Amino acid sequence: MDVANRHAPPPSRGWRAGRWTSIALIAVALVASSCQSTKYAEKTDEVVEVPESYSQTPVEGEPLEQWCTDFGSSELEGLVDASFEENLDLRMAFTRIKQARAIAQQQQAPLWPWLSADAGATYQRTNIGAQFGADLPTGQPGQPAPEPDFFSLEDGFASYRASMAASYELDLWGKNRSRWEAAALDAEATRAQAEALAITLTSQLAENWLAMVYQRERIDLLEEQIETSAKFYELTLLRLSQGTATALDVTQQKQNLESLRGQLALAKASEAVARNQIAVLVGKPPQADLGLTAAELPELAPIPDPGVPADLLERRPDLRAAKLRLMAADERLEAAVAERLPSLQLSLSLSLQATEIAELFEQLLYSASAGLSQPIFQGGRINAQIDQAEGVAEEALLNYAQTLLTALRETQDALIRENRQQEFVESLQKQLESAERALDLARDRYRLGVLDYLRVLDTIQALQRTQQTLLDARRQQLSTRVQLCRALGGTWTRQLEAPEGVENESRR
Repeated sequence: MDVANRHAPPPSRGWRAGRWTSIALIAVALVASSCQSTKYAEKTDEVVEVPESYSQTPVEGEPLEQWCTDFGSSELEGLVDASFEENLDLRMAFTRIKQARAIAQQQQAPLWPWLSADAGATYQRTNIGAQFGADLPTGQPGQPAPEPDFFSLEDGFASYRASMAASYELDLWGKNRSRWEAAALDAEATRAQAEALAITLTSQLAENWLAMVYQRERIDLLEEQIETSAKFYELTLLRLSQGTATALDVTQQKQNLESLRGQLALAKASEAVARNQIAVLVGKPPQADLGLTAAELPELAPIPDPGVPADLLERRPDLRAAKLRLMAADERLEAAVAERLPSLQLSLSLSLQATEIAELFEQLLYSASAGLSQPIFQGGRINAQIDQAEGVAEEALLNYAQTLLTALRETQDALIRENRQQEFVESLQKQLESAERALDLARDRYRLGVLDYLRVLDTIQALQRTQQTLLDARRQQLSTRVQLCRALGGTWTRQLEAPEGVENESRR
């Protein structure tokens, strides 16, 4: 030690105060830096601007309540109810809710003190003779030496012990709470994803049910057209025998008849495929007989009121899920930043030990401690974790923006199709009326012999094409309504309960 400094006076009180002030300022700076993490969930308005209204809106719309059960079919409603109980994808979605809630419960554990207890007893005996070199028993001459019985020797003793330990980390900077909040938000997002799946499932059921009914109505139409074409075919054969028709007329009518029969075969196959799809969606084998009897497309109910685009933020479960995932990413970013700050661990232990159980509680040993830990150098691990958390949050923000854009586009597209499809159906209905009048006129003129058969055949085919096109348009109009209702979403999914036999709550 330097002699000149050996008798140096101790640091003054002012120096010590300045040292503690510096430490306090450093701590404040660390806290301030931890609070500067960006809340990406607050930037949603910056990445996507939600329009005030849709460009295509109905003049008068019905209130949007529980999904599109406005097709007026109890059969379809029964299928939807069955799917909510039996659809395997939906049941799996609810099991994922249970998993997510269990993870949240695990993340909540560090917010509570941890307790542990231990108890035990030990019994020991000492072989005094062997300890001091005494001979072991050798037995009588001519007899084998007996086995030494160490356990029968005396001077044994017992000891009993019991202990309890408790530890608790003070969550000074909210690190543990942020992790718990993130897991809880993930669980809510998983629930919202299950609700989005329920809407998708409902729309799939509606689409397949409409496809089945459409094919049945198409089968009836084709059978009617086949019957009409067969009559004209027989009439053409008769006129050929009378010399008033040609072989070409017969061949063309035969070709038209066989074309209709081929379409009928395909329609029957499509109807069976739609039934199989419905069976699987309600958790049944494809060949299951569900007793579905509907054979006519339902009338279209008045269009629902789409509201304003901002309503989608509450009505679309996929949007809510994306927002919740974004909020969870924010919480994980805060937890990553808090890793820079010191942690304070408290611990307490109690121990008891005695040679008699009755004396166990006579001597109590306890210890209490507090430990402060501050990361100094970890090879850049903490900064890398912060960078990763920021990247995840940025991705979650962009995913939310893309989900919102998709929802806006789907709704706007469905509204446009809804309006234009209605105009198309009305035009086809007028075309059908004209085609029916044209066929009546062609038949009359053909009977009078002032019109050749080719013109009659063209008129028949034009009518049949218009009939099928109108049926296709009505089917597409109903499908467009399904797409609109799916795009609009709904709040009814929040009352959706877990299917019977599926638990979505974790143990406490």
